[in-house]
Amino acid sequence: MDSSKSHVCFSPNDKACKQAVPVPCDGKKPKTVLKTVLERSRVQRVNCQRLCDSIHSCASDPGHHGSYCKVWQNPPVCFGIYFRDSRRSHVCFSPNDPSCPEASPVPCGHHHNGHSPRSTTFRSTLRTTRSTRTTTTSTTPSVSSSVSSSVSSTLSTSTGTPTSTTVVPLACDNPNFTVGPGGDFATLQLALASPAVITGSVIEVFDGTYLQAAPIVVTKSVMICGQSRTGTIFTTAGTAADPLSVLSIQADNVALVRMTIRQLNTAGTTVGTAVVVSGPGFPQTRVSGFWLDNVQVDYTEIGVSLRGTSWIVQDSSMNYVGTGGNRYGIIIYGVDGTSRITNTIFANNASAGRLRAVYLTSTTGVNPNENNSGVLTLSFNSQSGPLQEFFVQDNFQGGFGALTLRFLNNVLSETATWAAAFTVSNFAGNLYGQIVLLSNTASGAGGKGLFTIDGFGTNLFFRSVSLPVQASGNVIASTVLVPPFVEAPASTGSIVAYSSAVFNPTSVAVIITP
Repeated sequence: MDSSKSHVCFSPNDKACKQAVPVPCDGKKPKTVLKTVLERSRVQRVNCQRLCDSIHSCASDPGHHGSYCKVWQNPPVCFGIYFRDSRRSHVCFSPNDPSCPEASPVPCGHHHNGHSPRSTTFRSTLRTTRSTRTTTTSTTPSVSSSVSSSVSSTLSTSTGTPTSTTVVPLACDNPNFTVGPGGDFATLQLALASPAVITGSVIEVFDGTYLQAAPIVVTKSVMICGQSRTGTIFTTAGTAADPLSVLSIQADNVALVRMTIRQLNTAGTTVGTAVVVSGPGFPQTRVSGFWLDNVQVDYTEIGVSLRGTSWIVQDSSMNYVGTGGNRYGIIIYGVDGTSRITNTIFANNASAGRLRAVYLTSTTGVNPNENNSGVLTLSFNSQSGPLQEFFVQDNFQGGFGALTLRFLNNVLSETATWAAAFTVSNFAGNLYGQIVLLSNTASGAGGKGLFTIDGFGTNLFFRSVSLPVQASGNVIASTVLVPPFVEAPASTGSIVAYSSAVFNPTSVAVIITP
């Protein structure tokens, strides 16, 4: 600082800074990381991974998700980390903590000049990256930066799940290879076929419209990033001869980040899916660690189909653009591990009618790769246009208590069912370990409660023991149930309802805790 001690500077990055008068410090012992970042969060943004390391459920996460700053949101917030109380004195990590309210996310990033958040966008960062990076077509991806090295270890693990998600925004802005005019490859297909692109590579696709006459098949564990969500577009032509899918993900630990994917087949005679996530062969196998982040999916029948373990769909939109036939935003063929659909909009044409947002189902017969276990979380999701059902499940393969369903802070208006378990078999409900319903808003006219036990048959037994349900803070526009749907034993306020024409009432009893 200067002799008047009125100005300070930082010598490592400021050659004009004179090191004659150092700034004294108080000599006190450093505060704990958690206390420091909590105090800092009241006046400025925090480092998400550092905060994660101080939260036991985040630092010891068996899926190794970690946390990172979602810089494309306004304001930027930490993935998965929320304040537990109104005083902002305690934080929690929602993927591993069912009691985490997910109501007040922890802000992140940095303040500029102590007044407003720094204005940083992917586009400006990409421009800076390109101006300083030397394009290469060598046989191995450049790992000159620690970011690239981190991504390689992130996307290739023996456990089949990412070791960290903290580097994704930085990884996209520091790609190993580029696609498009002036890039390393003309098309994504050529990049994926190149022996230079290996496990852990980060591929950036420049803005442009890439017309697909055949599906893009991804058989390598790579991260594919668009230059921008609305500018990087993979699309079919919009004819009956279009391919039935745009991308087919057949490898573990593949990430699709900030792009638009359009499946526009007009045939209407076969099932088309914009993004297929599944291992090859039949019965199809699962892939693990898939990640869809900040992506718009336009589709005519199915947006995304998933056969996977520990996957994430977040900050995206499923936009139905067809005129009839099947209408499913996301189809899940059995679920395993810790998976989540977060902050996703399910859009529908006003004239298109019935739409199911999320459908947990199975193929014909019994496929052990479609068993259900782990935790499936649906949080902060919403809609645009009419919605028939938010969530429907008719696949109950799995062990006793193997699956926990969590519905947190979703705001949706349904015409038939908000969330339903639909079965034709006895004791299918034994699959559930717990149903969590926290701070959801249901404003539709289904008349079947927030969570509905439905199906076909007579005097079916749903469970052998009462169903544990955690519920609080939910807003249901109309609590009037439409016969034959009635309140489940021990439920109140239409939290859980069942079809009295199908189920034995003793088998649908619940135990509700706040």
